[in-house]
Amino acid sequence: LAQLNRMMAAVLSRGTGRKARLGRPAGAKTGTTQGYRDAWFIGYSADFVTAVWMGNDDGRPMKKVTGGGLPARLWKEVMIAAHEGRPAKRLPGPTAPEGFWSRLFGGGGAVDGRGTGSDYPQ
Repeated sequence: LAQLNRMMAAVLSRGTGRKARLGRPAGAKTGTTQGYRDAWFIGYSADFVTAVWMGNDDGRPMKKVTGGGLPARLWKEVMIAAHEGRPAKRLPGPTAPEGFWSRLFGGGGAVDGRGTGSDYPQ
């Protein structure tokens, strides 16, 4: 869970969701369908999970609206208002048990079970 939170936080710090940075721990994902028919932004903090979808009910394309644009800015406005007066909290997630190792794989594609990645202590 901690690794997933780090990846999702990177969307806000240096990815397609930079316009939605909250100034508190959070994670997010953007999305844009082919032809700009749908654009969405979904994100979370320790307190809230919210999603913004934009599109036309009849499926017509929008004018180059992407998930990291208008949906991200709207999500940020909603989340800032929702967090007003609340202290920032770390994202939840268990710590790995002592002696736990994870295996990270690179290069994409299917993993054959023998492992082509590197082991890292947690």
